[in-house]
Amino acid sequence: MNRIVGMVFVAIIVIVMANVISTLNVTSATNYLTGQGFTVFAGTVTDDTVSSTLTVCASDANDTTRCDSAGDGTDDDVQIQAAIDALTEGTVFLSEGDFSLGASVTMAASVSLRGQGIDKTTLTVANSADVTAITASSINDFSISGFTIDGNKANQTDATIDGIRITSSNDWTVDSIEVIDCEDDGFDTNNTNNGRITRSVVNACNGAGISTDEFDTGYIGDFRALATQDGVLMDGARDVILDNLIITSPTQFGIRLWNNAGGSGRDAIRVQVNAPIITSSGDDAIRIEDTQQAQINNAIISLAGDNGIIITTGASEITINGGVIDNSDAHGVLINGVPNNKILALTSSNNGQDTTGNGVHITGAGAVDNIVMGSLFFDNVGGFAIRETGSADFTIAVGNNGRDETEGTPITIPGAGSVKANNIE
Repeated sequence: MNRIVGMVFVAIIVIVMANVISTLNVTSATNYLTGQGFTVFAGTVTDDTVSSTLTVCASDANDTTRCDSAGDGTDDDVQIQAAIDALTEGTVFLSEGDFSLGASVTMAASVSLRGQGIDKTTLTVANSADVTAITASSINDFSISGFTIDGNKANQTDATIDGIRITSSNDWTVDSIEVIDCEDDGFDTNNTNNGRITRSVVNACNGAGISTDEFDTGYIGDFRALATQDGVLMDGARDVILDNLIITSPTQFGIRLWNNAGGSGRDAIRVQVNAPIITSSGDDAIRIEDTQQAQINNAIISLAGDNGIIITTGASEITINGGVIDNSDAHGVLINGVPNNKILALTSSNNGQDTTGNGVHITGAGAVDNIVMGSLFFDNVGGFAIRETGSADFTIAVGNNGRDETEGTPITIPGAGSVKANNIE
């Protein structure tokens, strides 16, 4: 009985309080609650974040009814830029079709720019515009994906314009982008952290496929460069992984790790290159300078215009692990005056097509404590599997097979302290 009475009393209190509160305006409600000992927030709750999606259509899009804005085929960068600027967070979608750029499109933090796919959405730099198509500077957390950039280089005069240029920015992604016919680099990055370039292609640009200066803790994967000046240039890169690069017919280097005195002014450290395929480079397929603790794993290199791989000025602690190098004009691998490098399980053949080079050539004062182990050499024009010259010392050659070379002693390492053991000659 007492329980029933208690429940009725509670119900009456609830009804009375509801009636009281329903008659109170905001001010009297605040005063009432304050009088009961509650602290009431007197400010205003606001949310300035616009998290959304906007769609910009090309003038030749299949269906413009789904679009928030549409270009007219002239200065379409205006509509794209307006959509990016309207968002503090979100995605700007570009329709299929062709967009003409009279000015650069500038990315914003926390915004993604996404097309419908390579060859489906195309951004073309207009005649005489002389602009980099997409730029990003001093922002974080953005992405660019799913379209083709046509640099239209035949109709530009500025030799420094790129496809995409990213400067002083972190935590960004470029994915599924094709850059063709640009005056300079396909992708140019400077002073960035945690950047990613994946599943992208650069074709027929006058500069590098990718050029980086201080590209730290970055990743480049499933990237292809065709008929560029260089495939990938990395100046002062640190803690970087390059996976599955295909580089064809660069007029200079396939991959170059270095310290450009005119750029960052610092050495590259801890760069890992996995399974690159480099064909018909005009110069060295891979050139490593002013770099420490880099790894080249399972590279496939053919028809290099100079050396397959050169390790030279300022480099040390470089490991070449596995892979095949053949038909280079000079040496398969040249270690030039630098110490503490390793060549493991490499196949090097038919090198020296132009300069009677060898499978591995180690030369110069300072070329000490280098190791060649478990590698196979044959038909190198210079006749040597491994050769040490010019004050190189303390080479260790163990477990290599050079018996098909033409020299009577295919592994020749006469330097002080050099050792060879368990080789087949």
